[in-house]
Amino acid sequence: MTDADPQSPLANVHIGWVVDQLRSKRSRKRRRLLLLFGATALTLWGLWVSGVIFNGTVPSPSTDVDAVLAETAWALPGRDVTHTSAVPVASQVQGLISWQYATNSTLGTAPAVANGKVFLTTGDDQLVALDEQTGELLWERRLPALTSASPAVTDNALFLSLRDGQVIAFDVESGETTWTFQGSGTLSAAAVVHRGVVYVGSWGGIVHALDAADGRELWTFETAGRIVASPSFAKNLMAVASDDGLVYVVDTIDAGKRLIYDAAFTVLETPVFADDRLFISTAKGRIAAIDQSKIEYSFERGLRYWRQQFFIWRLQDHPPVPKGHVWGRKLSEGAALSSPAVAKGVAFVASADGQVHALSVANGDPLWAYDAGVPIHTSTTVVGALVYIGTDDGDVLALDVTDGTVVQRMHLGVALHGPVVVTNDALYVTSRDPGLLFAMR
Repeated sequence: MTDADPQSPLANVHIGWVVDQLRSKRSRKRRRLLLLFGATALTLWGLWVSGVIFNGTVPSPSTDVDAVLAETAWALPGRDVTHTSAVPVASQVQGLISWQYATNSTLGTAPAVANGKVFLTTGDDQLVALDEQTGELLWERRLPALTSASPAVTDNALFLSLRDGQVIAFDVESGETTWTFQGSGTLSAAAVVHRGVVYVGSWGGIVHALDAADGRELWTFETAGRIVASPSFAKNLMAVASDDGLVYVVDTIDAGKRLIYDAAFTVLETPVFADDRLFISTAKGRIAAIDQSKIEYSFERGLRYWRQQFFIWRLQDHPPVPKGHVWGRKLSEGAALSSPAVAKGVAFVASADGQVHALSVANGDPLWAYDAGVPIHTSTTVVGALVYIGTDDGDVLALDVTDGTVVQRMHLGVALHGPVVVTNDALYVTSRDPGLLFAMR
């Protein structure tokens, strides 16, 4: 017999060994393919559960109506959907009281100003429309429930959230109701209208997205905590904060979560979009900047949770940094910060202990600080070269944006509360008790 003879026992053993090797290779290849398929399926499932992909587009609204945005308007909380509280023109306010409107109860909300009218909600369930120049009452409506929210105004409609969960649309000229939506849970945050959709968040942790034309619900988004501040928007991105310290960045095209940022402390103010960043302030004196373009996947959040546990167990020296974190700075020892006003690369924020801070948007470096000497319960507003703030001793202060020096002091004699609303030629500020609205020119 030759070595090639198939009858050779040695040849049979060799052939069997080759066959076994081929089978083993095919088996390993199948296992690798199965593992790859399983890993891919698990990853896609995680992305789907986390809302990053496969959400599908949400229903489109009937119109693309937006809030009024003009030099003479302040039609949304924070002035516009980004919530920058910045008017890009020089202020013409001389500091003279033009008129004032007295309510019959406490006043906890700021007015909305648009198309020659000032719209205000009061603590005794009233919605009023006043003439912008004279303060004359144009119309008033009794609301079916209490509200602690400012209105959102378009050219033709006004949208208002009530504490009993209702969202109501009114005609701006007549005050007549055009539609009503009953949401879930208490609504304390103001409604925001953006690209034909009215958004409002509830204490139940749900953001309702409603068609501005008829009030039908288009989609919802759910958070883990209560929502007590309005959402803000930059193109197709929505940022909404809950009182458990989590800030969500959501794609409004498919309602998918892009990023969940853990601020570590309670967030009670609206996030601010500006300069490709998202700025948040906490109730414990901390401000942070987030890269709004970042996307966080579900497995990353799981890994970060375990890294946090390792830090708690002292198995690593530092806590994990939230994805998207650019910079953070502590400005106060426990005093709540207002929502920042942002303009020309600078963020201006006030703290309840009487401090006003100017910070670089790029890196959070302090530029200047002003000490009012008394508590502050208003938020900052930037108009051209001035930063406006109201104090508990009744002063409206205009600070120079470059160094924080006082350029103008307007004394009103009552503790001021809520956002300072400023257009190019007028300033509006409220006191809680007594419930007064001042219009200054």
